[in-house]
Amino acid sequence: MIGAHGIPLGILFGLGITLVLVLVTNTILRIQNTGTVFKMHFGFSFLAIGLSVVLSVFMIWLSASESAARAAKLTPMAALRLNEEVKAREKIRQKRFLNPFRKLLGADGNLAFLNYQRARIKYRASVTSIAISVILILGVSFVRILYGQMEAQFKQENKCQLTFAVDGGEHWNENFQRLKELLYGAEGIERATISSSFALSNEEESIPYLPGKPESEHERLCIVRLLDENSFALLCEEAGVDYEEAKGKGIVNAAELHREKITYGVEKTTLTGKSIASFQKGDIICGEIIQYLGKIDNEWKTKSFPLQIEVAVQDDTIFSLDDKPIGAIFVYVGESWLEQYPEREEVKSTWSIYGAVLGENVNALEDSLYDAKLSDLFVNNYYREWKRMETTKLLILIFLFSALFLIAMIAVTNVINAIGTNLELRAREFARLRSIGMTMRQLCRMVRLEMVIIGGKGFIYGIVFGSATSYALYRFVWEASDKSFPFAFRFPCLEALLCLVAVGLILALITEGRIRKLLRKNIVETLRNENL
Repeated sequence: MIGAHGIPLGILFGLGITLVLVLVTNTILRIQNTGTVFKMHFGFSFLAIGLSVVLSVFMIWLSASESAARAAKLTPMAALRLNEEVKAREKIRQKRFLNPFRKLLGADGNLAFLNYQRARIKYRASVTSIAISVILILGVSFVRILYGQMEAQFKQENKCQLTFAVDGGEHWNENFQRLKELLYGAEGIERATISSSFALSNEEESIPYLPGKPESEHERLCIVRLLDENSFALLCEEAGVDYEEAKGKGIVNAAELHREKITYGVEKTTLTGKSIASFQKGDIICGEIIQYLGKIDNEWKTKSFPLQIEVAVQDDTIFSLDDKPIGAIFVYVGESWLEQYPEREEVKSTWSIYGAVLGENVNALEDSLYDAKLSDLFVNNYYREWKRMETTKLLILIFLFSALFLIAMIAVTNVINAIGTNLELRAREFARLRSIGMTMRQLCRMVRLEMVIIGGKGFIYGIVFGSATSYALYRFVWEASDKSFPFAFRFPCLEALLCLVAVGLILALITEGRIRKLLRKNIVETLRNENL
């Protein structure tokens, strides 16, 4: 009879929840506007319906057969007296380590402990339900923690919303100016940088290295970053130097970098805050650009172009938007510096042009870049990737927590049914305790302590096995990944606290209402009632 009513209702509600999730998913995808061509359609899964029916019938049969088998073993007199469920006094006394706690809790606390020991078979389902709910919440929380760390890493590594690269070629000047018009003419752009990078090979004597400088393959190499004049002016402002004074000169960053291990062998580049060289205002960095002409007779033929850069200031804290430090000394110059070398056009044709954008309208800017039909254009739209990551996380959490909510509701219903029924059946027991002098306050405290024991036991089991489940998921994801993304295991403290509050709140709502309802009953009438 239970199955005949519950299974059809479960199928109907399940299909309704599925339809709601489909509509919510499509709405989120439309609002996020991530460019994902993806839409869910509602449909019937007869395989899922069949499996749910089979699973429900199996659970009903298993529950009924086990309970009936256990009840069939009891004699009629034992069932009437309920003495099969009462533990022998000798077994309870063997747990001497609990005696100090019983004395501390008093008579009503001792009764609460004895009541739990006597009826712990009845409370086993409640303890198990609480533990399973906590395990599921802590296990699923790993997904939220993982995505949180991925988002933090993504934000740290990608400080701008869009980057691009263009092959400069013979029309380097035209391409550079065209990109400036596109970026600075777009709406919603907070900051943009257009640059080209090249290596400046120099004599070691021209670099004022500090004592104890680290050994590096770049010790005779400076990376020159040629910026558009607007970006160079902003960099001058950050370095605290007047733009007019620094115009045509260079700003140096000589911060030491090293590889730091994050977890399980994964490394990332970090700044130490220590300089490897000390430049003074007016120092001249001399070097040459080496242009590779190709292989002739198995030997690389090169051509060098001497250059020099006057240092305006050294600031080891500045980086432009798209900088990826590689361990060399960085020198930032503006377009005005390049005007000193008009004969170097043939070298510029080998430079690629890079750009980075910080703003809100990068999707429109990306379309403008493609419409410009620049040669060898490569665009990374981190804003779109970020929105896709957020949408994916949100969808996964919606489906996971929807399933978790249904399972938790089943567990809560089980707890309410088991504890509420048990308290109703103990109405005569409560009446006896009140008849021999136990006050209402003591009786309420006794029942509350019983619920603390039940909830505490289920919560402890849930925390232990839930943490183990979360760590097992972490290890599985880590071993299955390419280990390029560093993320560490974190104990789900917030989820554990929420579980503790939820367990306490549910048990409090169940017990307070039932116990006060029982206390309002007449003691004599309750003792006479043989139906309890």
